Amino acid sequence: METKRRTRRPRPARYRHPGDIFRVVTGLAVLAGLSVLAAGGVLTRPERTMFRLLNDLPGWLDGPMRVVTQAGWVGAVPIAGAVAVLARRRRLAIDLGLAGGAAWVLAKMVKDVAHRGRPGVLLEEVILRGVPATGHGFVSGHAAVAAALATVASSEVSRRTRRALWALVWAVAGARVYSGAHLPLDVLGGAALGWALGAGVHLVRGTPGHAPPVATVLAGLTRSGLDVQALRPLHADARGSVPFVGDAAGGGVFVKAVGRDQRDADLLFRIGRWLAFREVGDEAPLATAKQQIEHEAYLLLAAARAGARVPDLLTTAEADDGIWLLAERRVAGTDASQAPTLGNDVLTDIWRQLVALRTARIAHRDLRLANVLIGTGGEAWLVDFGFAQAGASDDQLARDVAELLASTATAVGAGLAVAAASAAVGPDALREAAPLLQPLALSTATRRQLAAQPGALERLRDAMATAGAPVDPRRLLRVRLRPSMLVAVAAGGYATHHLLIGAAGASSVASLLADGRWRWVAAATAGGLLPFLFAAIALAAAAGRRLALGRTVASQLASTLASRGSASSHAGAEVSAAYLCAAGMPAREAEDAVDLTRAAGFAVHTIALVAAGGLALAEGIRVAEPPRPAALVVAALVVALAAGALGWLPASRRALARAAVRRLRLLRRLRTDGQSARLLLAQVALTASLALSLLAALRAVSVSVPIAAAVTLYLASSALAASGPLPGGLGVVEPALAAGLMVLGVPAAPAVAAVIVFRAVTYWVPLVPAALAYRRLRRQGCC
Repeated sequence: METKRRTRRPRPARYRHPGDIFRVVTGLAVLAGLSVLAAGGVLTRPERTMFRLLNDLPGWLDGPMRVVTQAGWVGAVPIAGAVAVLARRRRLAIDLGLAGGAAWVLAKMVKDVAHRGRPGVLLEEVILRGVPATGHGFVSGHAAVAAALATVASSEVSRRTRRALWALVWAVAGARVYSGAHLPLDVLGGAALGWALGAGVHLVRGTPGHAPPVATVLAGLTRSGLDVQALRPLHADARGSVPFVGDAAGGGVFVKAVGRDQRDADLLFRIGRWLAFREVGDEAPLATAKQQIEHEAYLLLAAARAGARVPDLLTTAEADDGIWLLAERRVAGTDASQAPTLGNDVLTDIWRQLVALRTARIAHRDLRLANVLIGTGGEAWLVDFGFAQAGASDDQLARDVAELLASTATAVGAGLAVAAASAAVGPDALREAAPLLQPLALSTATRRQLAAQPGALERLRDAMATAGAPVDPRRLLRVRLRPSMLVAVAAGGYATHHLLIGAAGASSVASLLADGRWRWVAAATAGGLLPFLFAAIALAAAAGRRLALGRTVASQLASTLASRGSASSHAGAEVSAAYLCAAGMPAREAEDAVDLTRAAGFAVHTIALVAAGGLALAEGIRVAEPPRPAALVVAALVVALAAGALGWLPASRRALARAAVRRLRLLRRLRTDGQSARLLLAQVALTASLALSLLAALRAVSVSVPIAAAVTLYLASSALAASGPLPGGLGVVEPALAAGLMVLGVPAAPAVAAVIVFRAVTYWVPLVPAALAYRRLRRQGCC
């Protein structure tokens, strides 16, 4: 007797998507921010109002709310896993167990750290419905478990089910507030924790792809009047869309589908990628699927009208579930990046298509060989106009030339690539594209191709120089860290802090630091890290270019490390200038942008010092008699200043004077336009952030100083930083701050403790991400 074998459904491929990195980071950032607000039992008026609104709901809702709450109970984790096993989703069952269990355990740990009471302790007249009145409330374990399970399950269910799952998560959160078990920030923090953990599981174990069903795509094409047969997915380089191929009357059809269920179409991923990495072809992240399809259809028609050889547009259509389709006549041919050879005729034809686009001022914005097809007759076809732009600027047109130059150089060699480009676009266009033959000015795919051929970029630059279009070879690698300087910084830091702590009393300072209010320490840390964000915004404004925010922040972190670990006083500025060069900016313009940024910072710092000092004098500063340990502090300050003065040789003074005059001249460029306003506002925000960091450090050790006096003290002490023998004012800023606080009446131990907290979060803590950023930028700066 023949037994019938059961056929198994093929397992969908699983992918680790970078969008989950942004989810993890965003979720943890929200959790950290809420933790700062919730720490120490702080209760804001909006939170009180929201709690009363939910807690005072009618009592007959108690039964349904208790049922809803079970979706966040720890027992829901094995139940959800069992359901997944019954549905033959064993991998999903494991993911649910990992995320749900981790959410429950970590929620307990966060409760012990945050140490925030429940509503019954913090508020009066709380209605408790079967929940304890005491204990720790932040974060809600039920909300964390429910959010973790929903996040993991969302990757393998339909959009309708996904919405239902998240509605259940918020119902659980509301039920916990209704019962009196948690406050609104408790459940919001729990949901953020669960969301981050679910995304973390996806990042580690992967998620299935979300390709639109073939039947859905066929139905949409049929409604538009296009009868397609044998439609099937195509595995190709198609960022942000899912490609299909099929047959129709008149020949083959290529279909591009864009929908909301695709990981690349996720709003958070697009916004995060646009901010952090902003590639050459990236468009604004808020465009809908409909707008993307219509944009590409318009550019296809515009390119065809300009005389470029592009596929014929057949139709655009809307399918179900928010999926939009673009159908083109399929070109029979080979991807140029996969072609075994590219002859001179083919290479010339590729550049001829680029010239047609340039004549109509159309920028392809992703013009590499992967987006060029070689037809059966040897003709070149340009495809994938999803990032193209009409009415392009000169810079965008130059980027197309640089991208195609670099891409073709990896296939035919630098000499042939430059010769073909020069014959097609002329030497002037080559000179405009030359500054863009830098690593960060090219797309990631092209950089990878260049990296696979060591020395390819150098050979391309040499060929460009031979053709009369030299490329500035500046690299981030020119700035080297010196171990001896790093050792000197570490030794100077130890000596400075040892002297301060010894002067104030080690036991007193240690007890103050141990009893410090960590909520204010977190605020001081944020104030010490935010300046790098504002410095990046200022640098981008001074450069007048679109720069990836994440990379620019990394460049400012790296410049900080370089200034700490290099013998040159200009090492930080050199790193910033090298980053701008790597992004495609000429060396002289990059140096001017960095100097303009520093000049604006100096001007803002000076004006702020005068304004804060005047306000402090107007308020009436009371000068106290310094305690005896202050004598040692002041002595240390004098010694440090004297040591710094010895390094001010006449040549150094002349160099500083020349740099000051040059920066003052650059300040004349500031106008009343948006670019100058962004530069100045960013520098104001940078200065204010550091001043607020000092105020938070003072509050962390329970010290109260008038705001104007504290800001004046910070600005005055930081102005002395350049006089010290060590970078960043190490050995000068610390005793100056401590002495100033003691003059303002702060006892020695609290003054030294506040200075230690402030310098820790503004000088030492940033060195860790700075080292990672420096290493990363070095890799990106040398393909």
